[in-house]
Amino acid sequence: MEKSFILLTISLLFTLEATALPHEKEDKVGYNKHGYVLFLNFYRATNEWANGIDGNIIKYLDYNKKRFYLKNMSEAASKKNRSRTDWWNLFLGDIPKEKPKIVIILGDAGWILYRHYMPTGWRKIPCIVVPARNRVLPFNVFMDSTDVADNNQIPFSETIKGFKVLGLSYVYYAKETIQLLKKLQPGMKQILFISDRCLASTFARYDMQKNAERYFPKLKFISFERDKHTTRQLLDTLQRLDKRTGIIFYGWSGCDMNAENANYIKKMICAYSSVPVFTMSDYNDVEESLLSGGFYNSAEDIAAEAVDVVNKYDNNKYIPWGSIIKIRNAKAYLSYPALLEKQVDVDLIPVDAVVYGKPKTFYEIYRVRIILGTSLGIIVFILLLGYAWAQRKLRIVNDITNSELEHLNHILHVVLEASDVFPWALDLVKNELHVFGKTYDIEDIHKFIHPDDINTYYDNMHYLMEDYSRQTLKENKARFNILKTGYIWYKMRGIVDKRNAAGKPTYIIGSAENIDKQKQIEQNLVETREKAIESNNLKTAFLANMSHEIRTPLNAIVGYADLLVSSDYLSKEDREFFNQNIQTNKELLMQLFNDILDLSKIEAGVLDFNCNMVNMSEVINNAVAAAKFNMDKKNVVKLVIDDIPESFLIRTDAIRVQQVIVNFLNNAIKFTKEGFINIGYKIEKDSLYCYVKDTGIGIDESKQSLVFERFEKLDSFKPGTGLGLAISKMIIEKLNGSIGVESKLGEGSTFWFTLPSAPKKIRKKH
Repeated sequence: MEKSFILLTISLLFTLEATALPHEKEDKVGYNKHGYVLFLNFYRATNEWANGIDGNIIKYLDYNKKRFYLKNMSEAASKKNRSRTDWWNLFLGDIPKEKPKIVIILGDAGWILYRHYMPTGWRKIPCIVVPARNRVLPFNVFMDSTDVADNNQIPFSETIKGFKVLGLSYVYYAKETIQLLKKLQPGMKQILFISDRCLASTFARYDMQKNAERYFPKLKFISFERDKHTTRQLLDTLQRLDKRTGIIFYGWSGCDMNAENANYIKKMICAYSSVPVFTMSDYNDVEESLLSGGFYNSAEDIAAEAVDVVNKYDNNKYIPWGSIIKIRNAKAYLSYPALLEKQVDVDLIPVDAVVYGKPKTFYEIYRVRIILGTSLGIIVFILLLGYAWAQRKLRIVNDITNSELEHLNHILHVVLEASDVFPWALDLVKNELHVFGKTYDIEDIHKFIHPDDINTYYDNMHYLMEDYSRQTLKENKARFNILKTGYIWYKMRGIVDKRNAAGKPTYIIGSAENIDKQKQIEQNLVETREKAIESNNLKTAFLANMSHEIRTPLNAIVGYADLLVSSDYLSKEDREFFNQNIQTNKELLMQLFNDILDLSKIEAGVLDFNCNMVNMSEVINNAVAAAKFNMDKKNVVKLVIDDIPESFLIRTDAIRVQQVIVNFLNNAIKFTKEGFINIGYKIEKDSLYCYVKDTGIGIDESKQSLVFERFEKLDSFKPGTGLGLAISKMIIEKLNGSIGVESKLGEGSTFWFTLPSAPKKIRKKH
């Protein structure tokens, strides 16, 4: 009778297997104000592993308030050959019109289909593929067959070239699964692997067989595949097996069976087997004590990894696109009741395994009561200890008379006031600061501390609060403005006065010594030392440059003079040439002495500045006349005064301003071989802008900041002291103006200065 019932049940299952279509789950939508995540599940509705992952992904997306659209695909239906447009409209025609910000694809078969059929405009949309295997089937092989062999796979990395794709590697952990079975079934001689023809199941079977042959060659590998064996053949085989066989289940439903029938067959497989049935993926059945367990990544860990990538993408964090990253935290998951039912020695369970349904220990059952009782005993002990300590202190205090206390307080007050020290106290129970006879909230302490000293202060306090073994506060210095009279430097000291039962400080007292004057003295000493060092360096550099600059023209004068005296056979032309060079170097030496005198006077503050109302047009004309007088007659450069405004008066020192302009013009003449030198000025708001523009060799951008430095000569072969522009800068700054240069190498330069004085237009007399 029982046998007939089983046969009738099996016959009914065959009928259901042949006629039932996969149950399609409803698509789900979550809303958020930001761009949405498109989630495509290509696994069949009966795949509990995929259902667990998409359920957790939806949970995490909801928790992180991500807008998402879940589309449940069918591997079998979507695998039929169609045109790109027909396929897209059939399966994804109802998704939102806007493009998603990122796509999550569940199933590498889904990636093969999605990659082939996606519109061109979707290629740059980031995509997360889970699981992503290192090797996958090409599109044409996948469409024709799901047989997996060494010669019909390609690297996953080749399929993602040109796409922004990250693969989350899902490892089957075949080796670890077999090791787990051998530990729980010590006498195991063979493995029975139960699978169907879906792509994931095919890859799992392929991986398990390869690992068994490589690492466990003595184990016999038996494969039961749904398209090659009937359910009845499988059940009959299971009834004959003993503990020498390890069973691994990876599906028997295929793509044409609904979830109810698939679950019923799984229950029958577990019921017919006298040994535990293990798996390689996170089926809910382990937690529900149907399957006995396995070694894998949990669906929750896989989902968390995928959503973590989405969060990183939203927060512009680094993501290694174009690669495969391994999902972490794989471990053994076991069902305690299922193992007991199959008479497995539970003492063989690995200590690091996650075990479902394990009976609670005495401590786990009465954990709350044990903790409460222990805590109550500790509290009573601490209270008794505290009471004894308090009584002891009370006896000590009672020994001191009121007059003695008043006398001690008076002495302490006088000493503290004389030494510029004040006491403070922190009540960490009431969150109060007591200082200067006032009480403040601890949360307001940061208002009194200088911003630059806040971290140092809180680090010190945190150190004392966290290290219960410490009794005193590290001595530190900080600026406070408690009295609202400005920040004052204080040296802080403190000691723990009271602690709670756990040893954590509850009351801290201390002193703060006013060291503001000491800090000011230290700062003055530092500044004085820095100025002394700077002055010494400047003196050394000045003497070195002076020695060089004076020696150069002096050597020329002495050399040419010696030639004139010692040689009787010099021609008239040679004598004139030597005299001219002596005259040139004499003028250069005189200019150097004048520049040095001006420089030293400006630095000493004794250079006279006579400011009067000055006609800037006259200053310009006088400077141009002086420059033309010094120009070589062979020089073809034209010196041009631009159209300048009508005569304006400005209060300044005409002689010093003319000196600056002449320096600008002489500098332009030296470095301009042809073209023009333009000079002019204009009025800008409340200031005067004067410039000298040339078509000379120009100045490299990297050297423009050096032109106003002392003894800085960009061309050492050109005559000059290297002080003219430095003096010009000091003069203009003394007149409260600004100075600068704009130049482009090979195109020329513009030297300019401004004077901050409101110009006055001269009225013409009629």
